[in-house]
Amino acid sequence: MRDFSAQGRFFILNGERYFLRGSNITLQRFFEDPDCGNLAWDREWVKKMLIDIPKSIEWNAMRICVGIVPDFWYDLCDEYGIVLQNEWLYWQNHGWDEQVRQEYTNWVWSDGNHPSIVIWDAINENWDSFIGNVLIHELKRLDPSRIWDAGYMTSEDMGGNDEMDEPHPYRMLNTTPMSADATKNYFERRPYDLGDLDNWNDFSNILSAGVPQLVNEYGWIWLWRDGRPSKLTVNNYNYFLGENATPQQRWEMQAYWLQLETEWLRAERSIAGVLAFCHLTNNYGFTGDWFMNHIKDLEISPAVKWFKHCFAPQAVFINLVDQRYMKHPTPCKPGSNLLFNLVGVNDYRNPVTGKTVLKLINSTGEVVAQQDISIRIDPLVKKTVPCMVELPKEKGGYLLVAEYYPEGKNQPVISRRYLKIGDSQNEKYDFYEMKP
Repeated sequence: MRDFSAQGRFFILNGERYFLRGSNITLQRFFEDPDCGNLAWDREWVKKMLIDIPKSIEWNAMRICVGIVPDFWYDLCDEYGIVLQNEWLYWQNHGWDEQVRQEYTNWVWSDGNHPSIVIWDAINENWDSFIGNVLIHELKRLDPSRIWDAGYMTSEDMGGNDEMDEPHPYRMLNTTPMSADATKNYFERRPYDLGDLDNWNDFSNILSAGVPQLVNEYGWIWLWRDGRPSKLTVNNYNYFLGENATPQQRWEMQAYWLQLETEWLRAERSIAGVLAFCHLTNNYGFTGDWFMNHIKDLEISPAVKWFKHCFAPQAVFINLVDQRYMKHPTPCKPGSNLLFNLVGVNDYRNPVTGKTVLKLINSTGEVVAQQDISIRIDPLVKKTVPCMVELPKEKGGYLLVAEYYPEGKNQPVISRRYLKIGDSQNEKYDFYEMKP
């Protein structure tokens, strides 16, 4: 038995605040994958993909996106405790109102016996007055046990009857085919402070909304399973890494980028859930998932391995702008003092304590500075801790690492930021690449 509701800006599961952490499944797109075969009906493969891997990296939720899944997928989530935002195949408006009413009513009857489904998701990235202001009210009488999401419709569109929103804060979104020069000018006009956990300049509406905000899409840094950029991200990778980058370089940048964006979202404690896009989709398409090589083997990429750290229920993040991939920050001065904040987050209903080991690592992997900081984080909130690191006089590329050891555990939760110490962006900087 379970009870799930919205209360203020948060989700409540069985009477307690519950932060959603996870990703998306776009099975209808996966059916277009040349390697799909019969995998969607292979129970062992589905359980590993849908349950085992998510559980291993601290995910508790999935959005079934732009189309539903076979019934036994929901059975698995019922059994193993993954909660679902269940979305109908409705992206762009289509169908007469009466047809939509019949399909949605059948859908609620068909899937409504699954306790893992806690949110009905009516539309993806769209607005529909009939669905948002008429049909949802009818279906709430049929099934009052769940809340509804109506795509991009907000309280202003729904006469104050909005129960939740699903913002999609894609940073560095660049969908238009451009030349190399045009892409460079595009990104230079809107430089991105990747790693700044306080920068909400373009998405302040997320912070001011009065209902739960479930960020169920973000990233815009997709790769195909052979390490090539997806159709939507060629310009991004060419700009930040160059056209001759290797698959390994792209996987490393993708993992770092997603780790920092996830930290940015999870550090904002008023956000009710963070679901990265995308855990499973088709290969060779406009987006991509985070598997490598043949999908039957479910070989995870570095991004998934680093998700274990940035999605940890209790974690400590570094609040600094990246200096390796971002081209606009000024390098740090040799021998100067670096001032920044650590941000601790706690999804639990009890205070947590732990030790954070700050390390500065040079390009050869040598630790050139280290300090220990004890941190206590109250329930469900974040803790800001000011820090200072004395930087070395030797120029070069450095990696700043925060290893947080929760009390009673010997495995750290890791946050990282690349720094340049030198006089100019034009100097050559090599970096130590830490494995998760």
